[in-house]
Amino acid sequence: MMFSVACAVDLNLPLDTATSNGAHYHRIARAAMFLSNSLGEPNVECVMALFYDVWYVCGFSETKDTSAARGIMGLAVTLAQKLSLRTFSYLSPCHSNIDTEVECR
Repeated sequence: MMFSVACAVDLNLPLDTATSNGAHYHRIARAAMFLSNSLGEPNVECVMALFYDVWYVCGFSETKDTSAARGIMGLAVTLAQKLSLRTFSYLSPCHSNIDTEVECR
């Protein structure tokens, strides 16, 4: 996903080359992500790859398919919630002193 975004924002490449290379890397990354078992056993890297996928589809893709982007974003949010990435301890170190008992409530 990072290569597809990098091709899209590289100003040194001609526009048609950047678009075709970005689309090629995007297809390869999407196929690799869904062929792996990252959806059955989610991890942070999978969630980040889905966010970059949405970023590429909304910002740099020729089709700009917003319905697909919304579906992928919903999947990313669901996986992030499964991993408990919504808690404050991941966002800021000042909230890391919350007791686990209080956090469970």
